[in-house]
Amino acid sequence: MAEKKSGLEKLKPIPDAEILGQAFGGIIASKYRGDFEDLIAKHGIDKIDPQKWYPLERAFAFFRDLVAKGNTIISLVSIGIEIFEQAGLPDEVDSIPAGLHLLQAVNDINVRNMPPEDGYDVEELGDRHYRVVDRTAWPHDLIYGYLYGIARRFKPEDGHPIVERVAYMNEENPNASGAIYEVSW
Repeated sequence: MAEKKSGLEKLKPIPDAEILGQAFGGIIASKYRGDFEDLIAKHGIDKIDPQKWYPLERAFAFFRDLVAKGNTIISLVSIGIEIFEQAGLPDEVDSIPAGLHLLQAVNDINVRNMPPEDGYDVEELGDRHYRVVDRTAWPHDLIYGYLYGIARRFKPEDGHPIVERVAYMNEENPNASGAIYEVSW
């Protein structure tokens, strides 16, 4: 059986990389938390101090275990959505484009000591149509949740957000690296 295209292979240890405790908030707030409550306890995520830095490996270990449980697409997407629904954002972030352009800053605030190539590129393709290139270490379905969370939070009244993963950076081994998404509304 082929491994799901979750981005699991991207979760390799990165020496000295750390994650801010507040970044675990989407895990705690996920409406599917009951599906992985055992992993929250196993990794001590319920005891995280939001203002303290933790080894990034702690988050990676949680996500590796979550993906190993199988049937995790909904859990990963819901965690990503929760992260951006509950995030305190500056007042000037009031639209989907502004939220997408904030992705790199949010990543830089919550994760430190990452390789310089780790991050996001955002490009406007047309009116209400953007491309996001993800070069982070996070699972693909979590990134999808981030993007959908941004689109849902900031969609205009006449907008219907669509988030689509259009390509993997490494089509022969999708889990080894990032992906390309398009967001429209």
